Amino acid sequence: MDARAYQEQAKSNEAAAKVVKSRYPDWAVTMCFYAALHWVNYHAAKNGTTSFTRHNQRRDYVKDFSAETRNRNLQIAYEFLEKESKKSRYGEDVNVHPVSYYGWHTESLKAAFEKLELVRQFFGS
Repeated sequence: MDARAYQEQAKSNEAAAKVVKSRYPDWAVTMCFYAALHWVNYHAAKNGTTSFTRHNQRRDYVKDFSAETRNRNLQIAYEFLEKESKKSRYGEDVNVHPVSYYGWHTESLKAAFEKLELVRQFFGS
């Protein structure tokens, strides 16, 4: 995919997350992560980096960019979204169904959107 395609996918995932967040909070969290993933891909493609074939390559790109910009919050935000998406998809580190978890832990859902905003601000420009 080219940079523009990644940008469109990021926007689509973000819009979908907003639509489903009250009824399907687990899917909203997953979509926030995938929107962030595509914002990172967009930034990399726009700056001449080839596509990532593995999540750890993308994590390294985020880590390096965070260090270059002296903004560790970017790395923290991306890693938060990735970890939360594993909770929402696979129930990692939760003792209840992800739908119930995010229904009860609304602060995690809110944080996912806040972290996505930070990722978009830096990688989407």
